[in-house]
Amino acid sequence: MLTKTKIGRAVKGIPKIWTRFRHVGDEDPDDIKAGKKFYNSILLDRYPYFFIYRYPECRKEYNSYKDKVEISCKQKFGLTLEQLELIENKTEEQKALLENYYRYMPVIISNSPMNLICRRIEKISKEIQLKARKDEFDYSILKYEGVEYSREEYKTVAKEVRKYIQARRSAAVNAAAGVEQDEYSPGYSETSEYQESEFLKILPDVRVTINILIDYFYRDHVTTSRDLLWGVFGRYIVEHLKGETVALPLPDENGDIEYMGERYSITEIKVE
Repeated sequence: MLTKTKIGRAVKGIPKIWTRFRHVGDEDPDDIKAGKKFYNSILLDRYPYFFIYRYPECRKEYNSYKDKVEISCKQKFGLTLEQLELIENKTEEQKALLENYYRYMPVIISNSPMNLICRRIEKISKEIQLKARKDEFDYSILKYEGVEYSREEYKTVAKEVRKYIQARRSAAVNAAAGVEQDEYSPGYSETSEYQESEFLKILPDVRVTINILIDYFYRDHVTTSRDLLWGVFGRYIVEHLKGETVALPLPDENGDIEYMGERYSITEIKVE
């Protein structure tokens, strides 16, 4: 809505009026020339940081750039960018890497109000993720007891998970750009039935697939969204848990857990 208000119409991606250079022709009237020169003078060559949360294509470009520099940083210094930032006495080479990282970044990390809000929310989100890692949730209760899998089976399913995540990202980027799905991925569908069939082509035993996915999301990639696991295979897990007792956070005004202004407590309930 904010973007719509700014330019007077709804948009699906970054508005071209913000980035498209206008050719100033000799035959253009003076007022048209003045207008084109003005718009050319305020074109975006880089985007504000908060754009990565508004425009998928901007986020994709930013993540791609950051990943490349991250790899370079690890290869040169054996450190992540975050770890390098924390070093007090940096070498000239380390300083140069960080300086170029920010200079050529496709987004502007300034202290504008919107960027400050983004960083504040990111900090809160990171704190929640760290707390989630420390919480002692026995995710094994979700798994099928006695159903084992091999390392190769895990790798195969993990590869399909990454494929799914990439397809979702591409779908979001292309949808924002107004590209019809059939044009960029004619065989892809986000329906749970389609996704389930894709995984069962790899491992026909749904119990094995679910156990692998539970370990993937709850043990190995705890900060990754679990919408694939619960959106596609959730009904199997719920059916499997019937009759079991599970611990869940439920609303409780005297609870010891606070989230978004409300209080909760861990309560054991029997799944019916």
